[in-house]
Amino acid sequence: MKKSKKIAVILFVILVCVIFTVMLSISIAGALIAKPSLYVNDDVWYKDNSLRLEKIYEEFFVPVSIFDTFNNISVTVDRVNSTVLVNNSETGSYISFNTKESMAITHENKEMYLKTYNFYHGECYVPVKFVCEIMGLSTELWISPSTSEYSMRICDGSQTLSFEEVLQVYNPSALETTAPPIDSESTVPPDTSSNDTEKRVIYLMFGGINQSTEKIISILNEQEIKSVFFAQKGETEKYFDAVSNLLASGHTLGIYSDISNMEEISEINEKISEFFKFKTRLVMPMSDDSEDLSEEITDNLTKAGYHICIPDVFSNDSGYYSINYVVNYLKEHIMSSSVSLIAMPSDETTVIVLPLLLKFISSNENYTIMQISETDVGK
Repeated sequence: MKKSKKIAVILFVILVCVIFTVMLSISIAGALIAKPSLYVNDDVWYKDNSLRLEKIYEEFFVPVSIFDTFNNISVTVDRVNSTVLVNNSETGSYISFNTKESMAITHENKEMYLKTYNFYHGECYVPVKFVCEIMGLSTELWISPSTSEYSMRICDGSQTLSFEEVLQVYNPSALETTAPPIDSESTVPPDTSSNDTEKRVIYLMFGGINQSTEKIISILNEQEIKSVFFAQKGETEKYFDAVSNLLASGHTLGIYSDISNMEEISEINEKISEFFKFKTRLVMPMSDDSEDLSEEITDNLTKAGYHICIPDVFSNDSGYYSINYVVNYLKEHIMSSSVSLIAMPSDETTVIVLPLLLKFISSNENYTIMQISETDVGK
């Protein structure tokens, strides 16, 4: 009898422990279940559990497969050729990513450097804001006041509920403190240039002469801004018309080269002399590492009569996570420096970025764009 009692007590204790463990596990599991992060129109995206919204360097990225959810939009992934195509069959709009080269091209034949990432079993993540603009979709971003977690909704215009109403259904904890939804554009630091009373001088430099150069010249000419274009080997001959145009418009021509290669610099200058009857004295290095900018090399260039233009900032240092990110990267540099030497590649991304940057600069009367001359650089 005593033995039976003892066994019963032991079994009871074991049962209590099992129940407690199960309840604790359920509680922990409930706490660990991630709240929805991605919504399509009035619903949670059905793959949100495994493929979630990601924020990288202030830019939001989403799984490319989310765009397959929308009518008339298709996604084609070619893993052999490392390409991802998002196509709107109704409007004819598309954007094609080369994930290996981090390049993208649109239906308007605009080519630009755009980063993509592979997460979660190789799913390709793309910059949501940019793709949505091409596809004619809109985005809304909600930041939880209590946890600062992000939720994003992508809409095609067929939604019937506000984002707040959708969150009330699927994630009411995000609404613990009421706050209006904000567009993802607001994740970029606010434009405070109008409050900046410091005098600032900006020099613009463009590396390379190519198909995009004519467009860049046109943008600059519209606002009567003069700049410097730096030519690489072979470009003065190949893009003779573009070089002729920039010189006729009052822009300056320099040499874009490895500054340790005096032979190449001389060769480029000889071609400039042959085609355009003058020699330039401005050189912009292809790289700014310490070896290329050694005292011996800079002394040799100075003795040969060259002036080295060393940019303070390269637009492609931003990583090109999005057009807005590049623009804001350059804005922040301008607002923190009394003099800025900004170098931008002659490419289709710069064709988009440049008007936005010029609009920002022109919004403050204390900002002045000047044309770099041989007396402005003396290294």
